[in-house]
Amino acid sequence: MLDHGYANQILHIDLSAGTIAACPLDPQVRDFFIGGRGLGLYLLHEKINARTKAYDPENPLIFSPGPLGGIPQFPGTSKCMAVSLSPLTRIPGVSNFGGHFGAYLKYAGFDAVTITGIAKDSVMIVIDSFKREITITNAQRADQVFGLEKDIVDQFLREGHEKKDMAFLTTGIGAANTAFGCINSHYYDATKPVDGTKGLFRTKQAGRTGLGSVMSHKNITAVVVLAAFPHGDNPYGAADWGKVKEAGAKLHKIVRDVDPQALQMHLKGSAGLISFMNKDEYQSLPVNNYQFGSH
Repeated sequence: MLDHGYANQILHIDLSAGTIAACPLDPQVRDFFIGGRGLGLYLLHEKINARTKAYDPENPLIFSPGPLGGIPQFPGTSKCMAVSLSPLTRIPGVSNFGGHFGAYLKYAGFDAVTITGIAKDSVMIVIDSFKREITITNAQRADQVFGLEKDIVDQFLREGHEKKDMAFLTTGIGAANTAFGCINSHYYDATKPVDGTKGLFRTKQAGRTGLGSVMSHKNITAVVVLAAFPHGDNPYGAADWGKVKEAGAKLHKIVRDVDPQALQMHLKGSAGLISFMNKDEYQSLPVNNYQFGSH
């Protein structure tokens, strides 16, 4: 049961030591560093020092959804934050991504997962809320497998899981050979038709600051969460569930009414921002190796 949108636990995984630990989320930290970005940056700060580099074992790769994450009554709450030291900029990097991973992580009982260390061989991390267990198992290298996503889906289907129960993260050959690799977020969308039926796996990306390259360097082939949407009255532990639903309905209407006339984000995603960011009055599109504009 969630409490005001929080599970009040942080999952810590050390790949070098092979250890897994669930620790309580400090209420003061929770209330001060609100949101996936704030909590993620706090957890990053706790793990590094001034000498830590992006590819050092102690640099954590963090995934954190925030208190509104996974509440479908609000638009945009499928987002999750990836946080780590960036190999591209060499400073703290944050990138958000869509899909079900952040929501399922919370449904599994965690407000964030921090992954430190470097695995000796390629591994898959599985957070299984149905069995209430977390495992680290050997896996194929992400940069040497074609059709990795299908292999992962097939593996868990054979184990008896449904497609809608799966959300997972991968990288690929690009992340293994650059400092600007993406993290791919895979999830099952039951609303999209395929061959006259409904449902297909879709992919979103955490494309900023090269955090996929950090994931690849840690020898992580995939991070998988198996979970289900919570049911019942006020399953997210909101202080006033009626007001949450009312506010969410208003926001959905605003997005539905405004988006077609604005950036068409529902159709284009982040690509819809490019022409807007490149306007003379904003100049927010970074150019010349980040010498101009902003990111």
